[in-house]
Amino acid sequence: RHNAFIITNATTGTNTLGAKDDDYSLTLGENGYVATETVTNYDGTKEAINYSQLKGFQTNAVVKGTNGKVLTTTEGQVIIGVRSQFGIHLMVVEKSAYDYTTGGDATANVSLEEYYTTAVPGDKDYPQHNGVDKKTYVNFIQTENKSEYNERATEVKNAIKNFDSTYDYRLYDLLSGKDDNTREALFDKDSDGYKFLAEIDNYIEIQREKNLYDQEQGLEKVWKTYLELVELQEEYKSMGRAIPEGCKIGFAKGGDHDSKEYEKGGACYVG
Repeated sequence: RHNAFIITNATTGTNTLGAKDDDYSLTLGENGYVATETVTNYDGTKEAINYSQLKGFQTNAVVKGTNGKVLTTTEGQVIIGVRSQFGIHLMVVEKSAYDYTTGGDATANVSLEEYYTTAVPGDKDYPQHNGVDKKTYVNFIQTENKSEYNERATEVKNAIKNFDSTYDYRLYDLLSGKDDNTREALFDKDSDGYKFLAEIDNYIEIQREKNLYDQEQGLEKVWKTYLELVELQEEYKSMGRAIPEGCKIGFAKGGDHDSKEYEKGGACYVG
């Protein structure tokens, strides 16, 4: 369960009913786990040493169920967390891949090509608006160290090149005149050089067919492995070996692990 989450300035209460914004805990009862309201919203009025007084909590009414107070960056982007087997990762959405305009700031209005420029501020081909550098992937970090811009520009270059393992073949097609049918103007059709290019064309076509085959086989293998995992999980469920979700949550929250529910024959026991 890698659920994405945000950090609010709410604090956890103890058995406090009347909670808002769907804040619940699970309690094990006679008929299984039931949801119990346990959290009250905190409005930031307690002692200043409380973490919820940090300046990072800013008003952001677009986040439902937070009273408009969530942890953000200094520029107001909501900090998003996600869990993994390696820990908790925090991130922000700097710019949507589908939105290249942001309203009044003309320097933020960039095309896809401009946003992923491989130039760095100071280069003559770096995107600008009325002499002011536009906001791109390269310069969205504010720094005086140009080497950091160079690193990000190189990152874009590598991403473009590694997008296709046949990138060098595409470059060859372009430079040899194959793409725009200018090869005969560049080479004598009866020359050894032209014949040699034809041999290269044949080799590249074979490599492209192999790459396509390997890609299809790899995708089929991934899906086959996934389906086998799903089938195994279903088999475990039919055998009574799957751990109920409520038991997992109760165990993780530090419940009574020695209770009868976790003993042989109990609701949370798996043999």
